[in-house]
Amino acid sequence: MNRNVTQLMFSQPPFTARQVPKPTLEENRSRSHTPTSARHPGRAQGTAAPETPMNKAALILTVLATVTLGTPATAAPKLSAQSIIVNPVPTDLSVRVWVDRDPGGNGTPTYRVGDEIRIAATVNEDAYVYLFNVNPDGTTDQILPNHLSGTHYVRAGQTRSFPAPGDNFVFNVSGPRGLNKVLVIASRTELNLSQLSSYRSGEAFATVKPTTTPGFAQALSIVVNPIAQPVPQQNWTSDTVRYTVGR
Repeated sequence: MNRNVTQLMFSQPPFTARQVPKPTLEENRSRSHTPTSARHPGRAQGTAAPETPMNKAALILTVLATVTLGTPATAAPKLSAQSIIVNPVPTDLSVRVWVDRDPGGNGTPTYRVGDEIRIAATVNEDAYVYLFNVNPDGTTDQILPNHLSGTHYVRAGQTRSFPAPGDNFVFNVSGPRGLNKVLVIASRTELNLSQLSSYRSGEAFATVKPTTTPGFAQALSIVVNPIAQPVPQQNWTSDTVRYTVGR
């Protein structure tokens, strides 16, 4: 069956985004067998995807932070050796992320190149949700927000999947092979990502400016705790899940 497919590629992908017309019932049955027409070498483009089970506590890369007594609300986020940030300040806000092959978020499922992948997140309070995919080579792709998925504001108790049912695009895993991490940030206030990522002309997905994982983590730590206007650190939290791209 012929379909009018527009390939949307991340600047440094782990999956490939394909924009498609809203499927008919017959197309829905056959979509998983539709090959991706083009992919960025070594990355996933506008369609998405994850390997081996392990304790989720180990997946959330702990921040090595020292909080000074009397100033917990303004403690700056610290970076772990793995360069993923976690808020050192206790907060009532919580967020959870998972991929479709591991709804419990406790394992490390495996996807093959060409597989479709769906990422989901939920929050216990109304919050702005930001999703990033950290690739095996250390580069990062911004999944949400984007110009195709509408708002990234999620209501308390709501589960937001990406792509969402009814979206006119899918994510296909395209590589590189290896361990990927999906990082979600939830914030009570909207974050300014202008120093972290930007949209090129005509692109639906923003390009993350830092090209290394440490650089991304450092830039993100400034986003959640801007120097010019520090915000209460109880206002944000994070979660991480892993998946592997195999053969």
